[in-house]
Amino acid sequence: MCDLSHTYIAKLEEGVDPRTKKPVEPTIETVNKVALAMAMPLDELLRISGYMSTSSPRKDVYDEKGSAELRQLYSVVARAEELPGDSIHRISKALDDLIDAYKPKKGS
Repeated sequence: MCDLSHTYIAKLEEGVDPRTKKPVEPTIETVNKVALAMAMPLDELLRISGYMSTSSPRKDVYDEKGSAELRQLYSVVARAEELPGDSIHRISKALDDLIDAYKPKKGS
């Protein structure tokens, strides 16, 4: 699902490589793969895992309804990893355009 081995995921969960006893320090790409597989926003996973401050959570995103909607969106986006070439870029651009179309206009 997230294209990581179960042994590597176990190391991430423990935070330590059992062979070397050294801390496991995943790349942001790895953390993003885990977040997508969990249908969780990357910044939320970074907060939970202690890589990001929890001092100022965005209330507009983390209310119960918004969080569920974002999880649903992330689960859809996670499927994009299977797409070839520049498909992800084109989808990202289309999503940006949709978001802009739904934003309230200034002065409205």
